[in-house]
Amino acid sequence: MPPRVTWLLPVRNGEQYLARTLISIAEQDYPAHAHTVYAWDDGSSDATPDLLRKWIGREVPGRIVSNERIGLGRALAQLTVAAQSELLARIDADDPC
Repeated sequence: MPPRVTWLLPVRNGEQYLARTLISIAEQDYPAHAHTVYAWDDGSSDATPDLLRKWIGREVPGRIVSNERIGLGRALAQLTVAAQSELLARIDADDPC
């Protein structure tokens, strides 16, 4: 059984790229039960929160940890604390994989 992986996705105003990145995660051949996405919306003013709600927990396993604007470093630290897997994968909204 492969180890569990948590994708860490901090994002602010990533609407333009976010859907493509989430699609790329959904299309991974890594078993769906072995990975999850933890997203942090860092106070977006575009449609990023709507896209996250559309995808996270529905199309890709995971959760939206917060929508508080705290900056990239602090958001990553909070996502790391929230993650419950041995392996973490860092991804940005504009980084399809």
